[in-house]
Amino acid sequence: RNSPKTRCKLEADNHVRYRVSLTMTAGLLDFSGAFSKTDGVDAGDVPSIAFAAAEKQLSAQIHTAFEKARGVGCDLFGILGELQKQERTRFADVKNTALQDVILDVSVRFQGVR
Repeated sequence: RNSPKTRCKLEADNHVRYRVSLTMTAGLLDFSGAFSKTDGVDAGDVPSIAFAAAEKQLSAQIHTAFEKARGVGCDLFGILGELQKQERTRFADVKNTALQDVILDVSVRFQGVR
């Protein structure tokens, strides 16, 4: 079961920390043999090195997408809206610089289907 979670926090030094945590369920299919289009052949347990590589790659892609969006002033994850809801009194002090100063933490974990 996939479970994405996000958390936005305005720290004491007025820097915004945005945490994205993803737990993804994944497996491999064996396409080396013949099978129907609707059925896959379970290739068994996924080596932990495959999950580690996938976690690293997905984390890097999230960071890259965030940085590209931030570079053109796009709030890809809706951080400002979330921050405004949580920090009504302090939001006015940081609303113009919050997006540029966001510290993005990404945590990706894959788990096997089995």
